[in-house]
Amino acid sequence: MSSTRPWTPLVLVAVLGVILVGCTPRTPEAVRLDDGATDSRSVEEAVVVGEQDVAAARSVLMRHLDALSSGDTEVLLETSAEYTHYIFTQPSWPEQAGSWAQMRVITLERPGKYLDDETMRQVCRDVLGHDPYQVAVFHLVAERPFATTGDQEMSLDVVMVRPSADSGWLVHDKGR
Repeated sequence: MSSTRPWTPLVLVAVLGVILVGCTPRTPEAVRLDDGATDSRSVEEAVVVGEQDVAAARSVLMRHLDALSSGDTEVLLETSAEYTHYIFTQPSWPEQAGSWAQMRVITLERPGKYLDDETMRQVCRDVLGHDPYQVAVFHLVAERPFATTGDQEMSLDVVMVRPSADSGWLVHDKGR
């Protein structure tokens, strides 16, 4: 006669079930958006901007700044958020672009001096209607002769946004 206890198979099934469930990759907790929809990234993933992200955002920003200096409207439209395109499509833009032609970047650093990532995430939420995937604020100091004030240096923060995990970095706003 076998000494198998009747509950042994049940224990074995339960242990295997716990192991399988514990080893199954989980979908990140969904983020509830203002409009009631959900986003498939976790809150932590939405906030974290790693070194590679910073390098990618910096590269797009430098391309944007070079395009400002050269007046390259096509690159400006590629590197800026769609809701800012009106700036570069106005008939007066070529005149404004000329005032940027002599700009020279002195420093471009993280974090921002006047604005912070989390505050700008909230501002972007209002503009975009949902949380952007990532936000990175840079502080820019540049040399640029200003005809109206005679000042030679400007200091401002530039807000970079990645609207979704599938999109690239875009210039959202500049300011103090």
